[in-house]
Amino acid sequence: MSYKYLLPTIAFLFLSCKQETIKSESKVADSHILEQEKAAPDSLRKEVTEQKAIPFNLYAEWEGVYSYCKPDERSDGFKSVTCFEISISKNEVTVDGNTLLCIGTYSIKGNKDEAELRYAGDENVCEDHFFRLKREGKKIVLYDFMNPDQEREVKIKKN
Repeated sequence: MSYKYLLPTIAFLFLSCKQETIKSESKVADSHILEQEKAAPDSLRKEVTEQKAIPFNLYAEWEGVYSYCKPDERSDGFKSVTCFEISISKNEVTVDGNTLLCIGTYSIKGNKDEAELRYAGDENVCEDHFFRLKREGKKIVLYDFMNPDQEREVKIKKN
């Protein structure tokens, strides 16, 4: 094999593997959510349904800026963090961060105790990205697409 074809081949293989990893992570997250919904007792399902039936403005209920940072796992000895800032205003949800992928507009659904944010932009690789905000007492925790089982406490700034 000639060296002039080696670099494009390696780049192609790397990008193909990365996209497959992202797709499989999102499938794992979605299957975990489905398992949780199936495992929930009927009384909890009924309670959530009743909460969804109450008309209220979801944007107003969750309005504010939620931010968190998480350390990145690296094998090169350097330390880095990925930070996200989720802004919920009267009619829009945006996510910004120190990453190039999947920042932009998100859709929101849920109730006064839990809100799920899903990517609403046009990057196909981001179609399964989500954040879930949940009220636990006086604090708000966040679950993200990268680690759907790990809760993260967020900093809140009300508008």
